[in-house]
Amino acid sequence: MKNPKKVRNILIAVAAVFALAAIVLGVLGRTLWATNASPKNAAGETFRAMYIDCDYEMFRKATCYDSECEERLNLELTGLIQNQVKPAFTELAGMLAEEDMTYVIRGTRATEYALDSAEFADFEQALRVDSPNARIGDIQAFAIAEVAFRCRFTDEQTGKQTVDDTERYYCVRLDGRWYTCPHVEVR
Repeated sequence: MKNPKKVRNILIAVAAVFALAAIVLGVLGRTLWATNASPKNAAGETFRAMYIDCDYEMFRKATCYDSECEERLNLELTGLIQNQVKPAFTELAGMLAEEDMTYVIRGTRATEYALDSAEFADFEQALRVDSPNARIGDIQAFAIAEVAFRCRFTDEQTGKQTVDDTERYYCVRLDGRWYTCPHVEVR
């Protein structure tokens, strides 16, 4: 080595670039790419948790089944979560494997609506069917998200099949975090 000081400075610069990149990626991961950063992210993670990864914990984090969201909205979903939702993930994983069924997200989009819009009124009415004591006063924003997906499966009679479809979710923002409400059917 002709100039060890120069090599050392280059190594320090490279290390600094990697450290800065790690910080930037960390910040982006906690903000723009985070599960609850946008209605698109929440909807995509909800769909992924249900149909691709069969990940109950991720599902809970992205949805109103999250304990903080459930409490803020006064949804009273604990019995439903423990008795139906959580066990359904094990069943779903088995069914997807048994049916040789795979899902791929093709795209996600979301449209925000004002809290005095007809869409929000529809959401509130549908929410109150299952949760008559729901509190909506803490909702900061509202959106309807769509997840376009492709499902591939094998049909015993016709062989390999591919179906393209869209799943829609109501999404609410509480304390700056977005959650889907998959138990409320979008009208």
